[in-house]
Amino acid sequence: MSGAQSAPAALPVDTRADPAVVLAVARVEAKIDVVLAQHEAKLEAHGHHLADHETRLRALEARSTVSPRALWTTVSGAAVLLVTLSPFLTRLLGATP
Repeated sequence: MSGAQSAPAALPVDTRADPAVVLAVARVEAKIDVVLAQHEAKLEAHGHHLADHETRLRALEARSTVSPRALWTTVSGAAVLLVTLSPFLTRLLGATP
């Protein structure tokens, strides 16, 4: 025995295949091809949707916005300033308390 491996023997082919089986296998193969094509189309559409989603997200992220915390800080700061300055404003305007 030498160290070389021999090629596997070819399986015997039955040339007397049943036409109904051949037809059924061809139909299954066609259905699989259709499903694969549909799946590929859905994946392409999904890829386009994701690309559009990324574009929209980047546009939103680039827009400057005011956070709720900053808004409340500004409003409360203005209220404190108004309350603090109210005695001085009444003196300047000449109103008597």
